[in-house]
Amino acid sequence: MSEPYLQAPAQVPRWLIWVGSIAIVFHLGAIGVNTLAVESGPWPTPDGGEMVSPPLLAQRSSAVVSDYLTPLRQSFVYHRHANKIPAMPGVYLEFHLKDNEGNEIKTMRVPDDNANSWVRHRQEMLTMVFGTDQRVAPRQSEMIYAKGQTPPKVQIWEMQKGQLRLVQVEENKVPLDHPVYGPTEWMFLLAQSYSRYLCETHGAAKAEMIRHYQEPIRPFVLNEDVPARAFSEIVSNFGEFPR
Repeated sequence: MSEPYLQAPAQVPRWLIWVGSIAIVFHLGAIGVNTLAVESGPWPTPDGGEMVSPPLLAQRSSAVVSDYLTPLRQSFVYHRHANKIPAMPGVYLEFHLKDNEGNEIKTMRVPDDNANSWVRHRQEMLTMVFGTDQRVAPRQSEMIYAKGQTPPKVQIWEMQKGQLRLVQVEENKVPLDHPVYGPTEWMFLLAQSYSRYLCETHGAAKAEMIRHYQEPIRPFVLNEDVPARAFSEIVSNFGEFPR
């Protein structure tokens, strides 16, 4: 039989309870204030999406507690990148590797779903270059060249059979009735370089490169009538690049 517990437990001083409670409330409050002192949104607007500033009280309170939270490494505001506007369009590249006779021997996709995280990350960085074409501005007046001189040509996108294809036209013949776009020099250089790399790696004679592009769906679709085709995938054919 156990002996009875004769000694009464020690009483915690009331002042220590108050000090501990105040410290806990201050710590949790500082984290809460820091979390509230960030922009919220994006909220649907006619312009696409708007981030709203935090309350003024939360902003000023956050400035006070930031010196306390930073040494504790608890200044994170718990807002992920996924909460922000998806500014980057969806882009992936498709390479059709062919032999000398034009027969397709393999199809490669970049980024590759089966690649490890390191390789896939580098491939995603490559595809980011292909997200924005450059505007090809037409000449405001027709240039007259000397006899025997060849007018300079530019590469522009032209819709053919449901997909964009690169065509070369003279600078004087760039259409004026609609905006015209084309690949940047850096984009075209990377397309050639990576196509040659794939040909050498897989023993192909040439590679046909196709870009698949889709606009991000922004918050304004919640309060505006937007046609479904506005977010359809756009297929752009860069043509074939020899090894």
